[in-house]
Amino acid sequence: MKKCNLLGLVPLHLITCAGKSIGKQFAGRLGKTPFITGAFSGEYDAAAIYDSFGNSASDSPSLSNVTVLARTDWILNDPLVVRKDMDPKFKANLKNLLINMADFEGGKEVIEAFSRQRKFSGFTPEEKVQKATPPQ
Repeated sequence: MKKCNLLGLVPLHLITCAGKSIGKQFAGRLGKTPFITGAFSGEYDAAAIYDSFGNSASDSPSLSNVTVLARTDWILNDPLVVRKDMDPKFKANLKNLLINMADFEGGKEVIEAFSRQRKFSGFTPEEKVQKATPPQ
């Protein structure tokens, strides 16, 4: 079994055994990824990817062409990063603005707009993420 290492999983063998078809629309969406192309050609048994496919209402027409077998829990991603040499006061103000966005004028509307696309409810300080993440 050949493997690739990214996020997500498209188990071609399980889909084929279930008598399901990936569908041209789904294949076209992810087919440019070499790992997905390898899975479709049979070079790999599974291809791992990250894609927000199926997370928004705009994906509903595409979902009609595939069968979702399983989903992972929502994964923390989209980190906010700044230069190491950024002015410490500016960095602290920027961090406060982003983490406490809902407390600022117009902030709740921004979070709601993000949430419609990505289940976004706000940013989590990196310190909290590190404390909550078990060591590997």
